[in-house]
Amino acid sequence: MLHIALFIPSLDVGGVEKYLVAFANDLQQKGYRVDFVICRSGGLLESGLSKDVTKVNLGNIRLRNAFFPLRNYLKRNVPDVFISCADFPNFVSVPAVLSLRKRPKLIISKQAYENLDDGSIGFPVRKKRWLMKVLYPFADKIYAVSGGIYDFLVHELNIPQEKVTILNNPVSLNNLYAAANQPVDIALPDKYIVFIGRFSRVKNIPLLLRAFDRISLPDMELVLVGDGSEFGRIKQLAAACKKAPFIHFTGGLSNPYPILKNAQALVSCSYSEGFPTVVLEALAFGKTVIATPTKGSLEILGTQFGKYVSAGFEDEKAFAQLVEEAVAAPYPAGLLMREAQKHDLAPAISLLENIISEVYRNGK
Repeated sequence: MLHIALFIPSLDVGGVEKYLVAFANDLQQKGYRVDFVICRSGGLLESGLSKDVTKVNLGNIRLRNAFFPLRNYLKRNVPDVFISCADFPNFVSVPAVLSLRKRPKLIISKQAYENLDDGSIGFPVRKKRWLMKVLYPFADKIYAVSGGIYDFLVHELNIPQEKVTILNNPVSLNNLYAAANQPVDIALPDKYIVFIGRFSRVKNIPLLLRAFDRISLPDMELVLVGDGSEFGRIKQLAAACKKAPFIHFTGGLSNPYPILKNAQALVSCSYSEGFPTVVLEALAFGKTVIATPTKGSLEILGTQFGKYVSAGFEDEKAFAQLVEEAVAAPYPAGLLMREAQKHDLAPAISLLENIISEVYRNGK
């Protein structure tokens, strides 16, 4: 059976990381030999990785220093297919593969649009786009997680259409529902809306705090689940809110699903999303989503479930009104749950297997 390696910097909590763990476990169960390559250990999601999947730590290093360790791993282990996930890992993976005489077939994924966080780490968007134009055509296949990202790769980066396909981020519904029934050690309010995600600039959490200060919903509280570079600043902003006593922080959690299951609604307030897994997860629990008009959220919610998508990204008054309306008139839970079933893990695994088979067959 084929030897497949997946690469991501770490298994910290995130939508991409969650579905990659599910991919790795499922591929291993199907009989593939699977390596999971990371730059550093310690992520909260590592416990979810099957013991039969080989975890490869490149040395607890930063991604920027991963070229030679990754090249050495590939040269020593020679996987048949190497799958790199997200732009910055791709910028390391493509040169590492190209530098080898015996190369694995290379699949890379494009997970997101350019966003504010790229500039915040000293990496201008124009430089990132240039690197994608130069490096991405060397991949054997690129999978975009949404139709919008597919269009970006083909029509803006001019990558040959036959090299690009769409593979939406999936959700493992069985695992999701099982995890939601686990006990929670956190004291939760009776009624709350929830945010789940990285605390970073692109998530636009200050909009949510300003909107929450304005909503007129008796006994409604706000729970924010996650961690990240903006955590300290967001806590300071929350402390200055009029409703500060009703804003709760849980920190990063490997299992936020009991919290999501019991929420009144999910709030997604980002400036940019590729194909936000947390929105799918909310639908799986029958939860109405209030969101900003990112391409990823619009692609998932569409017109059928997009009534509570805002017109912009900064108007807290309008966003607060949407929250009030969504809580007062949520979508029928059954309809939302049926929509989520379209994105279950099994069809995505089949698509990924088809991609793997295609690139390996074409290389023989």
